[in-house]
Amino acid sequence: MSTAKRFYNSSKRDYVEEKQAECENCGGSFTDSRIVWGGKPATNFRGTCENCWQCSLLPPIPLLTTKPRTQVSLKSDVRMKPEDVDLIRSKNVENLTVLYCLAGNGDERALQVLLELGFLLTHFLEVFARRQPEKLRPYARKELAWPMFTGPKRGKTNETLLRNIELARDIKLGKWNPEARTTSAALVMWVWLCQNCAELKLPPFDRQTAKQWFEKGWSAVLYATRGKPEKDEFLRQTGEHRKRHSEQIGQQSHATAATREANIRDGIKWQLWQSFQNFVPKSP
Repeated sequence: MSTAKRFYNSSKRDYVEEKQAECENCGGSFTDSRIVWGGKPATNFRGTCENCWQCSLLPPIPLLTTKPRTQVSLKSDVRMKPEDVDLIRSKNVENLTVLYCLAGNGDERALQVLLELGFLLTHFLEVFARRQPEKLRPYARKELAWPMFTGPKRGKTNETLLRNIELARDIKLGKWNPEARTTSAALVMWVWLCQNCAELKLPPFDRQTAKQWFEKGWSAVLYATRGKPEKDEFLRQTGEHRKRHSEQIGQQSHATAATREANIRDGIKWQLWQSFQNFVPKSP
């Protein structure tokens, strides 16, 4: 493949060498470059586009695939020893108490970790309740309350608590369904972007910048799925409706397998964008 050179000086031994390449991760076309100094490469060609390279420096965006990539068998014979239970319980209680105290004293990082752990533990319990409720019943029957997600779209809530924390005050709720796949995936994307907006150098999130935020989030999805979100079981179902889109609009009489996969990928992106716009702050 031919390359272009941009020389630093008249010696023509110091220059930037550029070439058109295909991203090793997402498969997109981009301009790759390396620095040659004194006639010898000082850096290597990166191999990945700017978006994938940027995403590689950040925690990966979570995928809501219905089949976890790492799965522990529920039939495992491994069991915790009594002493292990006491040790793990006391250590976790100690760590959580420290986080709580730090957050209460104004440590925003501690508060963020406390929130992330709270959401994660609640998610685990909710999944457990859906898949194996019989195992929770002996405990649940003796409790007056249970850790669960709540919000304006999740049924009855503690109105006083919601009012005090101003839940969803700046979110345009619209008519979206919190149980929908696209809403779940868009919410994960939005939370990930909020957590990494400084590193991504994103402007404040509003109606004018929402598309810019979304494109960064979509790049993260492409990075996490190696450029093929249509291969992810959870995401695929959100784009299936566009499988024969090119046939329906008359571009092709019979879509090839590759075209159908591309159509599904476009459908995933379109559906995510429709749901993502629900998180745009209300106009003042």
